[in-house]
Amino acid sequence: MPYKYFNVELHRLEQLSDLSFPINLFLRYVRELGNRILGYNFNKYYQPPSNPHPTISLRFNEIKPVEQIVLDLSQRLRESGDIRNFDRELHDWSEPDFVIRAHELGTLCAIELKNGIEASRDLLQKFQSKPDEFMVYYVYEMLKSTGFDVKIIWSLSRLSPIREEDIVTITQSCAKIFTNDIGEIELTPSFMERFLHAFFNCTFSRAENEFKGWLNESQFWQEIVDSH
Repeated sequence: MPYKYFNVELHRLEQLSDLSFPINLFLRYVRELGNRILGYNFNKYYQPPSNPHPTISLRFNEIKPVEQIVLDLSQRLRESGDIRNFDRELHDWSEPDFVIRAHELGTLCAIELKNGIEASRDLLQKFQSKPDEFMVYYVYEMLKSTGFDVKIIWSLSRLSPIREEDIVTITQSCAKIFTNDIGEIELTPSFMERFLHAFFNCTFSRAENEFKGWLNESQFWQEIVDSH
């Protein structure tokens, strides 16, 4: 089935940076389209000067035509002030299967994280106070929950703004989704890079490089130990 995408522009960069607003906006389209789509994902973009407005790229694997429904909803959202502007037609989104599945999975995990944070006032406050550390530690625990042997040195992991028992609770839903889907996917470095990139992009993209930094520093010290 063909994957289609279209872009919507937001009014302010703060809307794009918010954890909940882009996901909730995207879910309005998902609910409106219902059983007309088989899969979905989204990405956030802000690339001035070529694209000076914060933008969300919404992607749907349609099994029935969805363009008119998408345009009608977009027009209503523009009139209500939720979005600044939108594409007037859907475009083809052609990527390898592993990229599509990685982005779908990253989007689903982003939705689960948003729901988990919003359900706990304490977690919401901790995310808002230290979003970079929160996201890095979340991904670290989420990967461990799915069976990855991820090692982070103590001096970094102790910086986590949340207790392990609290973060484990909200990593379980994403870990379950990942575990259920991964049986149909060839697990490769390219897939994992796309999955984590998509997840960070949908949530808090700045933390992606922070997470890679944690891994690289921990790997450096592991290599020192292994050389003994």
